[in-house]
Amino acid sequence: MHIVQCLSNSSHGGAQQVVYLLVTTLRKLYPDVRQSVVLPEGGVFGDRFRSLGIDVYHISLNRISSSVTGAMRGLFRSVNPSVVHTHGKGAGLYGRRARRRELQYRTIHSFHGFHPKEGFFRRFTYLHMEQSLAGSTDVVVSVSRSEADEIAEMIPGLSGKISLIPNVVDPAITATEAREDLPDALQDVFRTSSGSFIVTMIGRDDPLKNYPLAFQTAALVMEKLKNVDFMLVGGNPDGEDARRVKAAFPGRLHIIPAVENTASIIARSSVLLMTSRKEGAPLSILEAFALGIPAVGTNVPGIRDTISDQQNGILCDENPESLCRSLERIVQNPAYLAKLRDGARAAAAQFDPLAWGRSYGRVYGLEGG
Repeated sequence: MHIVQCLSNSSHGGAQQVVYLLVTTLRKLYPDVRQSVVLPEGGVFGDRFRSLGIDVYHISLNRISSSVTGAMRGLFRSVNPSVVHTHGKGAGLYGRRARRRELQYRTIHSFHGFHPKEGFFRRFTYLHMEQSLAGSTDVVVSVSRSEADEIAEMIPGLSGKISLIPNVVDPAITATEAREDLPDALQDVFRTSSGSFIVTMIGRDDPLKNYPLAFQTAALVMEKLKNVDFMLVGGNPDGEDARRVKAAFPGRLHIIPAVENTASIIARSSVLLMTSRKEGAPLSILEAFALGIPAVGTNVPGIRDTISDQQNGILCDENPESLCRSLERIVQNPAYLAKLRDGARAAAAQFDPLAWGRSYGRVYGLEGG
């Protein structure tokens, strides 16, 4: 059997982390199965996969072009895959379209966060495209119950094809990454932090991550509590909100670019913050749990599937006052923080990468049942 994983992006991100863990786990479970990866040029993951001895093919799945469809068909004719698993919009479009003609392989698709376009026309076009691809899709892997329910409602052609496989992280790998040294610039940030309590948020500068809410929450918390600093990883330091909050609280709001190893930052934090409007299954929260760090997040799809309220974190309304109250409670009540940390560790104890990999093995046809 030959399994080909297709990614829309080559840079660091949730889908790339999931696929990397999936490939390494499948190698342990099914060493005789051939695996290949298709992804655009650039980023760190091409070299990572090659270091495992995985065949890597570079095709620009993140752009719209008829030549990409031709390149995918040519590649699949050459390598003759048994299973093609596509991850993200671009990969899902090209990988499933390539099967429509003479090519025959089992097609699996993962959205890694189901986010229909904004605006009536763009939304209609996107959902119509997904409905048209449903016939070329054998299974959709959903990473959370909320995501599965939304896909079934909005794309009727996929409703009977959804397999729920929640994301996990490997606690041992996360612990190893957490022990790695930070770059000098980041070490200086933690060394000079004026607060003994550090709230960290990790996420690209994207409307779905709702950074305006993060900045409003940070300002409200720092106004009330003098021993709290905020670390926003992946945010825009030059935006109006960022400049305003940094000016009001000098040395207490730290905004740094996205980094490859987020575990080393989370491990040095007191709590993880997530202000998203919607998520698939946020890996940063899973990493935090693996490190015994609780999370405070908005009560939205994806986040509510990951945080057990009052057990390993707190679910909040989508406003700064609700988030601030929760962070205040954690900062001012060490016993409550200890309880949430225990809950985070208990949640991580349930992560089983091998069982997770076998779930994919069943979807791929490698396991019975």
